[in-house]
Amino acid sequence: MSGQSPRPPGPVPSRAAAIILAMEAVAAADPTTDWVPVEEATRERPFGWVVFYTTRGYRETGDPGQAKPGNGPVAVERATGQVTMLPSAGHPDFVIGVFEAAWTERQRR
Repeated sequence: MSGQSPRPPGPVPSRAAAIILAMEAVAAADPTTDWVPVEEATRERPFGWVVFYTTRGYRETGDPGQAKPGNGPVAVERATGQVTMLPSAGHPDFVIGVFEAAWTERQRR
């Protein structure tokens, strides 16, 4: 999954709102899977939040057979509401760092 949500831009007031936006984007990208947020893994960053998610089956059972590979984290920008599906290839800290570095550079322009 990659890309950005079609949602019109606007500020995101809270962590809870960021999780909702992220999960809307995930559901739109793959409506056939029952995705749920891993709320305790949500990270606040200078740009906003990073939301992690998994399948409901895996979340409820812990059974790896219920998991679905290829779900990278979702970045939600606080000021704009922009939602970006981050790549699943690479360690999450690295992927988030690359996104954050690009965001920081955009802020300098």
